[in-house]
Amino acid sequence: GRPVAVLDVLFSSSIEDVDQVLTGIYENSSRYGVPVVGGHLNCESKETVLAVFILGKANKLLSSFNAREEDDLVLVTAMKGKYYSNYKFWDSSSELSNRRLIRELEVLPELAEEELADSAKDVSMAGVIGSILMLLECSEKGADIYIDNFSLPSGVKLDDWLLTFPSYGFILATRADKTERVEQKFKNLGLQCEKIGKVKDDRKINFISGNGSSEIFWDFKRQSYIGLNSPGPMKVING
Repeated sequence: GRPVAVLDVLFSSSIEDVDQVLTGIYENSSRYGVPVVGGHLNCESKETVLAVFILGKANKLLSSFNAREEDDLVLVTAMKGKYYSNYKFWDSSSELSNRRLIRELEVLPELAEEELADSAKDVSMAGVIGSILMLLECSEKGADIYIDNFSLPSGVKLDDWLLTFPSYGFILATRADKTERVEQKFKNLGLQCEKIGKVKDDRKINFISGNGSSEIFWDFKRQSYIGLNSPGPMKVING
C-alpha cells in the first residue's frame, strides 16, 4: 500500500533519552512525505520502547498468506550501502534523495496492482532466511532455497548476509511466467532482484547447493517458526 499518516507511541525514562528518537521521527517523516498525526509520549518508563502505526491505502494487497506451489521466490535488495555501527543493519537509504526513497517503495504497490506477484514480505530483523520462513509458514508452504544464488555486497559473507536486516529488502513469491517482468522493474532502479528459490507444497525448507546436494533446514510439520501453524494442539483463549 501507500502510506498516508503515522502514529507513534514512545515510552522512556526521561525527555533527554527520547530527544534523538523524536529527531529521527521528524526528519524521516519529512523525507518520506508521511506526516506524524498523533500518538503518545511517556517519560516515566523504566525502558525505552517505540511502537509505530501506519495508516495507508491499498487497491490490492500482497499478502504473506498467498504463496502458491511452484511460485518463484525472489529476493529484492539494495547492494549499495553499509552496515550500521557494528550491527547487522544494512543501511542503503541514508544517502538517497527523498524522491528516490519514495520511488523505490512505489514498486511494491505497482506489483500488487499489476498482479505480478502472489505474495510478499519485507525482510525484517529476522534476516533473509527468517523472513522467508515467516512468509512460508503463513502460506502453509515449503521451498527449495538455492543457496548459491544469493548476490552479496562487496566484502560481505553469505552467513552474515542471510542474517542481515536491510533498510530495503523484500521477499516475493511470483508465478514463473511473471518473474522476469518483476525483476526488470527493480533492475530499472538499480536494485538487486534475483530468483533464490521455488515454493513447494511439502512444508519443508531445503537448502540446494550448486552441485545439486540438498539439506533440510526446516520442517514446519515438526516445528513452527512463528507459532502461526503449530504442528501440535493449540489452545484458544477467549476474552
